[in-house]
Amino acid sequence: MVLAARKADALQQLAAELGPAAHPFAAHTGKEADCVALVAEAVRKFGKADILVNNAGTNPYFGPLIHAESGAWDKTFEVNLKGYYWTSRELARRSSTATSPASSSTSPACWVSGPSPLAGHLRDDEGSRDLDDANLRRRAGGARASG
Repeated sequence: MVLAARKADALQQLAAELGPAAHPFAAHTGKEADCVALVAEAVRKFGKADILVNNAGTNPYFGPLIHAESGAWDKTFEVNLKGYYWTSRELARRSSTATSPASSSTSPACWVSGPSPLAGHLRDDEGSRDLDDANLRRRAGGARASG
């Protein structure tokens, strides 16, 4: 699995805890080039990408939106909306068809984006699978959850 975040040090530490199947890659989902590079790295490292779990988010301003500066709104929009689009689009472009991720067996098995009721679960031909910490660690080579 490819782990992505802006801070490389934290990624390296998490990848070490998860085991050899975890691959860290520093990327900022508010930057289109980083989203493209992230998907390219996943494909380079593993030959394809089966699942995209996009859970990036930011909230640089707390309070009524009418008082937010334009820069805070731009950052929120870029990370919380455009980043999801850029990453999903790039993954679709790299699948065997650019029209539907479900139209080919070589396309991603499931895409889960953002904070939604679906973000905690996958459904594939083997049934429901939880994307919780313990299962992610198990899939990454059996590392145990700490704490």
